[in-house]
Amino acid sequence: MSKLTHQNYKRQNVGGFVLKVLQSLGGSAPKQSIKEGIVEDEEISLSYDDVFVPQKSKKSGKEYIPFNFDFNFALKELLLLGYIEEYNRNTDIVLTEKGRTCRWDTYPNPSEWDQIHAYWDAYAKKRKEANSSEDPASKSAGEDQEEEKDAIEQWKIDVLTQIKLSQSIRLYGHACCG
Repeated sequence: MSKLTHQNYKRQNVGGFVLKVLQSLGGSAPKQSIKEGIVEDEEISLSYDDVFVPQKSKKSGKEYIPFNFDFNFALKELLLLGYIEEYNRNTDIVLTEKGRTCRWDTYPNPSEWDQIHAYWDAYAKKRKEANSSEDPASKSAGEDQEEEKDAIEQWKIDVLTQIKLSQSIRLYGHACCG
């Protein structure tokens, strides 16, 4: 399989890749080692640039790594579905028994996609309610408001991407990225 170049990186669900690498590393590893394992695995078509090289946001001009959104979404979903244990910042990601014994290439199954979709729908609704109840006068500066707007917009894009991936999986049995 050829590795994609950085410019061609498409947002995707990487939960199966995280499971595969964690299983190969004995069921426990720091996030950095998981990311390195994803790059090194010949069956996974992600390059070093895709996983580690920052891009500049067209909107804000700030640098970010698009893969990190997918990676963090995957960890949240793996936790939700019981594949990994609760974790804290700077601690290893640890597989549960379910995560150790599953087939990474069939993750997530249709029932799990339904659970993921329901989770993100509820999360978006809760976030929307929280944002609508905020008092705009309580913001300290216009700059803070702009940064928050950028973060909220990026979050909306991320949630919509996950929903689209979920629908694609339901319809076609795999993620259609394009």
